[in-house]
Amino acid sequence: MKRRTAEEWQSLLDQQAASGLSAAAFCREHKLCPKYFSLRKRQLRHSPSPQQGFIQAHVMAGSDDDVLSIRYGKTELRLNPGVSPTWLAALLKQLA
Repeated sequence: MKRRTAEEWQSLLDQQAASGLSAAAFCREHKLCPKYFSLRKRQLRHSPSPQQGFIQAHVMAGSDDDVLSIRYGKTELRLNPGVSPTWLAALLKQLA
């Protein structure tokens, strides 16, 4: 059995979710043990990854309007600073 890091397992879990395949079908296709796949999925779901935590957010003064910019890795989300906190919380909950 190949040893994988938590990041490698998270990548496999993300690939399975994006594939549209069931966990069993994904495991067959990638020659993974379905029981161990499920175990790692539960473990990673309940433990914070080292990358989780605070992210940097700041208001950027632009030529038109100020924009709230949230960056995480290579991803950037730009919002109007007047966006509803309730809407933003719902968005973040769906992304989690």
